[in-house]
Amino acid sequence: MPSVGGQGQAMPDQAERLPEMRSVGVVLVVALATVLHAAGWFFVHERVSPPNVVGQLASVSFSPISAGRDGEKDVTSEEQIRSDLAVIAPYTRAIRTYSVSNGLDAVPELASEFGLHVTLGAWIDAWDEQNEREIETAIELSKHHRNIDSIIVGNETLYRSSVLHRGPSVQDLIAKIQRVKRQVSVPVTTAEVWNIWLEHPELVSAVDYLAVHILPYWEGLPSSVAVDHAIKIYQRLRQAYPGKRIVIAELPPPG
Repeated sequence: MPSVGGQGQAMPDQAERLPEMRSVGVVLVVALATVLHAAGWFFVHERVSPPNVVGQLASVSFSPISAGRDGEKDVTSEEQIRSDLAVIAPYTRAIRTYSVSNGLDAVPELASEFGLHVTLGAWIDAWDEQNEREIETAIELSKHHRNIDSIIVGNETLYRSSVLHRGPSVQDLIAKIQRVKRQVSVPVTTAEVWNIWLEHPELVSAVDYLAVHILPYWEGLPSSVAVDHAIKIYQRLRQAYPGKRIVIAELPPPG
Protein backbone atom coordinates (compact mmCIF):
# COMPACT_ATOMS: atom_id res chain seq x y z
CA MET A 1 0.00 0.00 0.00
CA PRO A 2 1.48 3.36 -0.96
CA SER A 3 2.19 5.99 1.63
CA VAL A 4 0.01 9.07 1.44
CA GLY A 5 2.06 12.24 1.65
CA GLY A 6 -0.85 14.69 1.59
CA GLN A 7 -4.54 15.06 1.20
CA GLY A 8 -6.30 18.01 -0.42
CA GLN A 9 -9.06 19.24 -2.66
CA ALA A 10 -6.82 20.70 -5.37
CA MET A 11 -8.15 20.11 -8.87
CA PRO A 12 -5.84 19.74 -11.91
CA ASP A 13 -7.81 22.22 -14.02
CA GLN A 14 -7.75 24.96 -11.42
CA ALA A 15 -4.93 27.40 -10.75
CA GLU A 16 -6.17 28.28 -7.24
CA ARG A 17 -6.09 26.18 -4.15
CA LEU A 18 -8.50 26.61 -1.22
CA PRO A 19 -8.51 24.14 1.72
CA GLU A 20 -9.07 23.74 5.50
CA MET A 21 -11.18 25.28 8.14
CA ARG A 22 -11.30 27.90 10.81
CA SER A 23 -13.60 27.02 13.76
CA VAL A 24 -17.29 26.99 12.81
CA GLY A 25 -16.91 29.61 10.12
CA VAL A 26 -14.17 27.66 8.36
CA VAL A 27 -16.18 24.45 8.54
CA LEU A 28 -18.91 26.24 6.59
CA VAL A 29 -16.36 27.48 4.07
CA VAL A 30 -15.03 23.97 3.52
CA ALA A 31 -18.57 22.63 3.10
CA LEU A 32 -19.32 25.30 0.52
CA ALA A 33 -16.10 24.68 -1.38
CA THR A 34 -16.82 20.95 -1.45
CA VAL A 35 -20.29 21.53 -2.86
CA LEU A 36 -19.00 23.86 -5.57
CA HIS A 37 -16.16 21.57 -6.62
CA ALA A 38 -18.35 18.48 -6.68
CA ALA A 39 -21.54 19.87 -8.21
CA GLY A 40 -21.00 18.25 -11.60
CA TRP A 41 -19.89 15.02 -10.03
CA PHE A 42 -23.00 14.87 -7.83
CA PHE A 43 -25.37 14.67 -10.77
CA VAL A 44 -23.53 12.17 -12.94
CA HIS A 45 -21.94 9.76 -10.45
CA GLU A 46 -22.87 7.72 -7.45
CA ARG A 47 -23.24 9.41 -4.09
CA VAL A 48 -20.80 8.34 -1.38
CA SER A 49 -20.00 9.35 2.16
CA PRO A 50 -16.41 10.20 3.15
CA PRO A 51 -14.75 7.69 5.45
CA ASN A 52 -14.23 8.43 9.12
CA VAL A 53 -10.69 9.41 10.04
CA VAL A 54 -9.17 7.29 12.78
CA GLY A 55 -5.95 8.54 14.31
CA GLN A 56 -3.70 11.21 12.84
CA LEU A 57 -3.15 11.73 9.14
CA ALA A 58 0.39 11.77 7.83
CA SER A 59 -0.16 15.15 6.23
CA VAL A 60 -2.86 17.50 4.97
CA SER A 61 -2.84 20.28 2.41
CA PHE A 62 -3.03 23.67 4.10
CA SER A 63 -3.98 26.99 2.53
CA PRO A 64 -5.62 29.27 5.11
CA ILE A 65 -7.24 31.70 2.70
CA SER A 66 -10.75 32.80 3.60
CA ALA A 67 -13.63 32.53 1.17
CA GLY A 68 -14.05 35.66 -0.87
CA ARG A 69 -10.37 36.57 -0.65
CA ASP A 70 -7.82 36.36 -3.45
CA GLY A 71 -4.74 34.39 -2.46
CA GLU A 72 -2.68 36.19 -5.11
CA LYS A 73 -3.51 39.65 -3.77
CA ASP A 74 -4.92 39.55 -0.23
CA VAL A 75 -2.68 39.09 2.79
CA THR A 76 -3.53 36.29 5.20
CA SER A 77 -3.05 37.33 8.82
CA GLU A 78 -1.04 35.41 11.40
CA GLU A 79 -4.17 35.32 13.54
CA GLN A 80 -6.08 33.42 10.88
CA ILE A 81 -3.17 31.06 10.17
CA ARG A 82 -2.76 30.27 13.86
CA SER A 83 -6.49 29.73 14.29
CA ASP A 84 -6.67 27.33 11.34
CA LEU A 85 -3.62 25.43 12.58
CA ALA A 86 -5.23 25.02 16.00
CA VAL A 87 -8.21 23.35 14.35
CA ILE A 88 -6.29 20.83 12.25
CA ALA A 89 -3.30 20.14 14.53
CA PRO A 90 -4.99 17.30 16.48
CA TYR A 91 -5.61 15.42 13.23
CA THR A 92 -2.26 15.54 11.43
CA ARG A 93 1.49 15.37 11.98
CA ALA A 94 2.40 17.61 9.06
CA ILE A 95 1.04 20.10 6.56
CA ARG A 96 1.77 20.88 2.95
CA THR A 97 1.58 24.47 1.69
CA TYR A 98 1.38 25.86 -1.82
CA SER A 99 2.81 29.37 -1.60
CA VAL A 100 4.93 31.62 0.61
CA SER A 101 3.44 34.94 -0.53
CA ASN A 102 0.96 37.34 1.04
CA GLY A 103 1.51 36.34 4.65
CA LEU A 104 1.93 32.61 4.07
CA ASP A 105 5.65 32.86 4.80
CA ALA A 106 4.57 32.88 8.47
CA VAL A 107 3.21 29.32 8.26
CA PRO A 108 6.41 27.41 9.21
CA GLU A 109 7.00 29.44 12.36
CA LEU A 110 3.37 29.25 13.44
CA ALA A 111 3.20 25.53 12.61
CA SER A 112 6.13 24.92 14.95
CA GLU A 113 3.98 26.19 17.82
CA PHE A 114 1.76 23.16 17.27
CA GLY A 115 4.58 20.69 16.67
CA LEU A 116 3.72 20.39 12.99
CA HIS A 117 6.20 19.60 10.24
CA VAL A 118 5.92 21.47 6.94
CA THR A 119 6.35 20.54 3.31
CA LEU A 120 6.85 24.03 1.96
CA GLY A 121 5.39 24.99 -1.41
CA ALA A 122 6.74 27.70 -3.72
CA TRP A 123 4.11 28.71 -6.28
CA ILE A 124 5.47 28.86 -9.82
CA ASP A 125 3.54 30.44 -12.68
CA ALA A 126 4.14 32.55 -15.78
CA TRP A 127 5.35 35.65 -13.92
CA ASP A 128 9.11 35.69 -13.41
CA GLU A 129 9.14 38.36 -10.71
CA GLN A 130 6.63 36.48 -8.59
CA ASN A 131 8.46 33.20 -9.16
CA GLU A 132 11.68 34.81 -7.98
CA ARG A 133 10.08 36.02 -4.76
CA GLU A 134 8.58 32.60 -4.08
CA ILE A 135 11.87 30.79 -4.63
CA GLU A 136 14.00 33.17 -2.60
CA THR A 137 11.52 33.19 0.28
CA ALA A 138 11.29 29.39 0.33
CA ILE A 139 15.07 29.09 0.40
CA GLU A 140 15.39 31.53 3.29
CA LEU A 141 12.59 29.93 5.28
CA SER A 142 14.19 26.49 4.97
CA LYS A 143 17.40 27.87 6.47
CA HIS A 144 15.64 29.26 9.54
CA HIS A 145 12.92 26.71 10.37
CA ARG A 146 13.90 23.18 11.31
CA ASN A 147 10.33 21.90 10.94
CA ILE A 148 10.53 22.33 7.15
CA ASP A 149 11.08 18.79 5.87
CA SER A 150 10.96 19.42 2.13
CA ILE A 151 10.34 22.05 -0.54
CA ILE A 152 7.94 21.63 -3.45
CA VAL A 153 8.86 23.98 -6.29
CA GLY A 154 5.66 24.48 -8.24
CA ASN A 155 2.29 22.80 -8.08
CA GLU A 156 1.00 21.19 -11.28
CA THR A 157 3.12 23.76 -13.11
CA LEU A 158 3.60 21.71 -16.26
CA TYR A 159 0.00 20.56 -16.30
CA ARG A 160 -1.23 24.16 -16.09
CA SER A 161 1.28 25.23 -18.74
CA SER A 162 -0.09 22.59 -21.10
CA VAL A 163 -3.68 23.65 -20.48
CA LEU A 164 -3.26 27.43 -20.31
CA HIS A 165 -0.43 27.59 -22.88
CA ARG A 166 1.65 29.79 -20.62
CA GLY A 167 4.17 29.21 -17.90
CA PRO A 168 7.55 27.51 -17.52
CA SER A 169 8.74 24.74 -19.78
CA VAL A 170 10.10 21.47 -18.42
CA GLN A 171 13.65 22.76 -18.63
CA ASP A 172 12.70 26.05 -16.96
CA LEU A 173 11.13 24.15 -14.07
CA ILE A 174 14.13 21.83 -13.77
CA ALA A 175 16.44 24.84 -13.60
CA LYS A 176 14.39 26.28 -10.74
CA ILE A 177 14.43 22.96 -8.88
CA GLN A 178 18.19 22.60 -9.29
CA ARG A 179 18.72 26.15 -8.09
CA VAL A 180 16.78 25.46 -4.89
CA LYS A 181 18.57 22.13 -4.36
CA ARG A 182 21.93 23.86 -4.44
CA GLN A 183 20.95 26.23 -1.64
CA VAL A 184 19.02 24.10 0.84
CA SER A 185 19.68 20.98 2.87
CA VAL A 186 16.21 19.42 2.61
CA PRO A 187 14.75 17.30 -0.23
CA VAL A 188 13.37 19.27 -3.17
CA THR A 189 10.75 18.24 -5.71
CA THR A 190 7.77 19.53 -7.68
CA ALA A 191 4.18 18.29 -7.59
CA GLU A 192 2.47 17.05 -10.74
CA VAL A 193 -0.40 14.89 -11.92
CA TRP A 194 0.80 11.32 -12.31
CA ASN A 195 0.90 11.24 -16.11
CA ILE A 196 3.28 14.22 -16.20
CA TRP A 197 5.85 12.17 -14.28
CA LEU A 198 5.54 9.31 -16.77
CA GLU A 199 5.88 11.69 -19.71
CA HIS A 200 8.97 13.49 -18.37
CA PRO A 201 11.69 11.19 -17.03
CA GLU A 202 14.08 14.13 -17.18
CA LEU A 203 11.96 15.80 -14.49
CA VAL A 204 12.17 12.66 -12.36
CA SER A 205 15.95 12.78 -12.55
CA ALA A 206 15.96 16.37 -11.31
CA VAL A 207 13.97 15.82 -8.10
CA ASP A 208 14.72 14.06 -4.82
CA TYR A 209 11.34 12.32 -4.81
CA LEU A 210 8.10 12.27 -6.79
CA ALA A 211 5.17 14.27 -5.37
CA VAL A 212 2.29 12.72 -7.27
CA HIS A 213 -1.31 13.87 -7.67
CA ILE A 214 -3.83 11.12 -8.37
CA LEU A 215 -7.38 12.42 -8.93
CA PRO A 216 -9.63 9.48 -9.87
CA TYR A 217 -12.97 11.27 -10.06
CA TRP A 218 -11.52 13.99 -12.28
CA GLU A 219 -10.49 11.14 -14.58
CA GLY A 220 -14.15 10.06 -14.72
CA LEU A 221 -13.72 7.05 -12.44
CA PRO A 222 -16.35 5.98 -9.87
CA SER A 223 -15.47 5.97 -6.19
CA SER A 224 -15.70 2.18 -6.11
CA VAL A 225 -12.47 1.87 -8.11
CA ALA A 226 -10.66 4.98 -6.85
CA VAL A 227 -8.35 3.19 -4.39
CA ASP A 228 -7.52 0.42 -6.85
CA HIS A 229 -6.76 3.05 -9.47
CA ALA A 230 -4.43 4.91 -7.11
CA ILE A 231 -2.56 1.72 -6.27
CA LYS A 232 -2.29 0.84 -9.95
CA ILE A 233 -0.81 4.26 -10.76
CA TYR A 234 1.59 3.97 -7.83
CA GLN A 235 2.79 0.60 -9.13
CA ARG A 236 3.21 1.99 -12.65
CA LEU A 237 5.42 4.74 -11.31
CA ARG A 238 7.44 2.29 -9.22
CA GLN A 239 8.03 0.13 -12.29
CA ALA A 240 8.94 3.14 -14.40
CA TYR A 241 11.31 4.60 -11.80
CA PRO A 242 12.60 1.82 -9.54
CA GLY A 243 14.38 3.06 -6.46
CA LYS A 244 12.83 6.53 -6.63
CA ARG A 245 10.85 7.60 -3.58
CA ILE A 246 7.20 8.22 -4.46
CA VAL A 247 4.82 10.24 -2.29
CA ILE A 248 1.13 10.56 -3.13
CA ALA A 249 0.81 14.28 -2.46
CA GLU A 250 -2.86 14.60 -3.38
CA LEU A 251 -5.53 11.90 -3.37
CA PRO A 252 -8.76 13.73 -2.58
CA PRO A 253 -11.97 11.87 -1.78
CA PRO A 254 -14.90 12.00 -4.21
CA GLY A 255 -17.39 14.80 -3.69
